[in-house]
Amino acid sequence: VSGPFPSCDRMTARMLLAAMITGVSAGLASLTLPALADVGGKACLGSWLEDQAEIDGLVFGTNSFEQAVGPDLTLRVSPDPSGWQVQMFKGQRSLPTQVRPSGIPPQTSPSGPNTTEYVFGEGVVPAEEMIVPGGPGRHPQIAPTVEPEYAGSGRMFLEIEEQAEFETKNENGSTTQSGYLDFKACVIWNVFPREVNDIHYGGTGVPEEIPKWKVVAFEDCGLPSKWRLSARMFRREPFQPAILEPDLDGDGHTDLLAIVQSEEKETLFGCLRAGRKLVPVSSSTPATSDLEGGFLEEADWWNVTHSFEIDESTGSGANKNPDRVTIGIEGASSQEIHLTEGLELSASWQGD
Repeated sequence: VSGPFPSCDRMTARMLLAAMITGVSAGLASLTLPALADVGGKACLGSWLEDQAEIDGLVFGTNSFEQAVGPDLTLRVSPDPSGWQVQMFKGQRSLPTQVRPSGIPPQTSPSGPNTTEYVFGEGVVPAEEMIVPGGPGRHPQIAPTVEPEYAGSGRMFLEIEEQAEFETKNENGSTTQSGYLDFKACVIWNVFPREVNDIHYGGTGVPEEIPKWKVVAFEDCGLPSKWRLSARMFRREPFQPAILEPDLDGDGHTDLLAIVQSEEKETLFGCLRAGRKLVPVSSSTPATSDLEGGFLEEADWWNVTHSFEIDESTGSGANKNPDRVTIGIEGASSQEIHLTEGLELSASWQGD
């Protein structure tokens, strides 16, 4: 029997695994199981400069688990006499892959004793082999690494859910030492550098004040070609960015908010990191209609107020609420911009 089995749930996988262990089935290949919500207790989501893929894998016997995770990138986890070998491939070429030693910033690894962070790509010091820490008879392998610096380089979080080793009797009476690894992984890789389509440049202000990655982010979110990103809100003293970076949906990840212009009007668009979703302005409230009816054209300042909740059990703050975005006219009125449940931008007056 060979995989993958995309419709196989975890219970079925466990049954197949149990069958193999008891000798009912031999030589089964790896399984591809349903996508997960998190790895190591953290959501699988990279930055705006990255893309990501969630993987649920099961390796057993002498078979390897292999799955494409992005453009020309493939993850392979294979049995090894001393553990499990983890490899990343770009096309047919194996990329240097290495455990990230603790203490090398940034500390992005999810907490948990069974979760290990790897880095891979051209900027990583290569190692002869990569063994998952905790594999039978193997200690974690630690070697120097550097931060990924190239498109297609990245990092991976691998969480071991269960593993074991066992012996299989062959027809000639000999035994084969093998095992199984039940794991889930979050693979995150760089999507930069990449060429920027300048179709969204051309709004008022100095285009150079808009970082290229923000232009690409709005392209990925699907900003229609008629809209030009405006840099007119940019200020050096006091600093005010051309495009804001609030957490609009409260998921703990940075989203984007920009003023855009067409030949007809000026408006706002949000770009959510989760799903790279474009968020337009709603016209369901009078204040929002006023926003596009002239207020936005006169606005000359905006800011982001981070919203925190206090965890009563620990007494510490956690960023669980959407950030507050305020945009206004110096010496006059201001409006607060927020995301609705329908994933639209709405405004409310804040007074004079």
